[in-house]
Amino acid sequence: MITASNLTDRITILAPRTDRDAYGAQQTAYIPLRKVWANVKFSKGSRALDSGEMWMQNSIVVTTRIHKELTEYCRLQWDGKTYQIDSYNRSRTDGSITITASNLIARDQAAEQLDISQPALSKQIIALEQELGVRLFDRGNSPVQLTPAGEFFIRKAGRMLSEEDELL
Repeated sequence: MITASNLTDRITILAPRTDRDAYGAQQTAYIPLRKVWANVKFSKGSRALDSGEMWMQNSIVVTTRIHKELTEYCRLQWDGKTYQIDSYNRSRTDGSITITASNLIARDQAAEQLDISQPALSKQIIALEQELGVRLFDRGNSPVQLTPAGEFFIRKAGRMLSEEDELL
């Protein structure tokens, strides 16, 4: 049962706003929608060397009251960081929603965590985008944000890596 005493953290729900630039390219910005009380549990990411190097991002699990504006396309801000919603589960019995979200990190931080230079990481990402034939990142914003194709790719790649771990 969710009660007011359980909700001790303030989070901001960010809603996507999509526009087109002068060249017709889609630009998505996230604007503050509302601040809400929530219970936040933080999980620190880890780095694992396995059949390949993988970086698990920091994530949070948020429990709050259901807000009709909240969708999987929104972002959450907590403790000065922005998180992308990975999944959420609404409970009709007590009016709560449990959200799992991962930290969006800047290019420099990503490169540092992978122990490569930022230009080398950018080249690898551009090569992957060319191979796939889609843009994975919207580079006009800071921090860099995933395009819808990028969000799809990350989810599918995460599932594939999980399935590979289960098989091995």
